[in-house]
Amino acid sequence: MYDCMKMTLSYGLQNGGGIADSFSHTTGPRLILDLTFFCVVLVVLLNVFLGMIIDTFSSLRADKIERLRDTMEVCFICGIEKQIFDRASDEPDGFKTHIKIDHNMWNYLYFIFLLWEQDRDDDDGLEQYVRRAIDGSEISWFPMNKAMRLDRVATKNEVLRKDLKDSIANTQKNVLTRLDDFKQDIHGLMTQLMSNLKQESPVDDVRPTDINVLLMDDGSETGVENNNLDNERAVFGRHVSIGVKAINGLSMSQEDLSMISCRIIADGGNFSQQGQGADENMNTVMFDDTVTFPVLDNVHVNDKRMIQIQILHGDTKSIALASRRLLFIGHIELSAVELLLDAPDGVLEIPFQRSAPSGEDTEAGNNEGFAVPCILRLVVCSTIATEYGRETTA
Repeated sequence: MYDCMKMTLSYGLQNGGGIADSFSHTTGPRLILDLTFFCVVLVVLLNVFLGMIIDTFSSLRADKIERLRDTMEVCFICGIEKQIFDRASDEPDGFKTHIKIDHNMWNYLYFIFLLWEQDRDDDDGLEQYVRRAIDGSEISWFPMNKAMRLDRVATKNEVLRKDLKDSIANTQKNVLTRLDDFKQDIHGLMTQLMSNLKQESPVDDVRPTDINVLLMDDGSETGVENNNLDNERAVFGRHVSIGVKAINGLSMSQEDLSMISCRIIADGGNFSQQGQGADENMNTVMFDDTVTFPVLDNVHVNDKRMIQIQILHGDTKSIALASRRLLFIGHIELSAVELLLDAPDGVLEIPFQRSAPSGEDTEAGNNEGFAVPCILRLVVCSTIATEYGRETTA
């Protein structure tokens, strides 16, 4: 009987179909025993044990979540839930304010430590009451289900202050909205006004060589009214940007031509531009003519500002590391007005004398050498200034 029991439990539980898998299959009287073992042991008992395990873990998980919720969302002192304080508070995070200020559990613990360290004869009425409750393991001295923050009724001053704060916030919101609308209206009017001025301005209908007529110092030639208000004159200047298009006439090798660069020195800053291509047969260095640099602002007829253009042999990007290897090829100085007078089609051609022959190592700034005629081609762009101001003569 014992051996039969061991065999039944061992092979019956290990086999998926019960003890019948260890015997030859039959439809005789033993069929009832095999089916009974399969249903009772394998189907019912094993699933009961598995369900008990799953239910136990689920219960443990639910208890853990409940403890976490009770710790994080219920006040430890009064036992009131977080949602009630958040609804009753006029400020965000009302529950956090309550547990940090009103019912801070660490303050209660510090009070208990104070009673333990203090002599009984020094207790007042409240401290004596709390000491007796602590000695009796009672928590009746805790404000259970009570909070002054919930029972407090707002005074008239607090209500007035709140209404005033809300009124100020609404007024500020309305003012900002109207201010944004006003800015948009002004921007549209200024855009339309500038568009009309550009269409009606005679500066765009004449040649740049007539700029000295359009921008006369006294305004008499163009019919510009002299509104002498605070010694200011309504004068439109021009913002000037230039870029290097090409350099022709450099008798150099292909490798030397690829090392040609230009440096522009003006009020707008110092700019460098490296050549983008070279043609040894045409003795020409090409530059990216789509790149322009803002060199001068608000240029007028009596503007005496100057710009300098230096033609160098070498990479201007490595000037800090190899400044002694830069060769000085040429130097050009132009006034602000010359840029507008001599470029009717937007391209200005400037002849210059090359300071050194090809292949000769010369220090920067040395102008000795064979004079070789060359041409620097600049792209000149100018736009009408969009604000009124004084005429600059610097």
